[in-house]
Amino acid sequence: MTRHNCIALARLAVSFVTVAALAPANAAIVNPTSYSMINGGVGVFQYMDDVYTGTDSGGFLSGGVGELTDGVIATGPWFTTPGPYVGWRYISPEITFNFAGAIDLASAKFFFDDAK
Repeated sequence: MTRHNCIALARLAVSFVTVAALAPANAAIVNPTSYSMINGGVGVFQYMDDVYTGTDSGGFLSGGVGELTDGVIATGPWFTTPGPYVGWRYISPEITFNFAGAIDLASAKFFFDDAK
């Protein structure tokens, strides 16, 4: 896996913000209770979600949280091993975030890196 043919996504440090329609002072950070996705890939470097708390069934993660929602934005290079990254090569993963109940999202922040 080389820098040019690998898409290594930095942690998707995800924070979701809810905003009450008439009371902006009531905004709060709401974190997912779990997310589901295909686990990261391997190659010369590993891009697996190593701290995921849910189940890993044949490379599909469900029922937990991990590096994508830990609130840490990695500052080191994408090719560190073990790395603070989750990444995929040749696929675009679909990630489903689950919440404790219905929420009204005003904004969402995602931090990522395309290593091209």
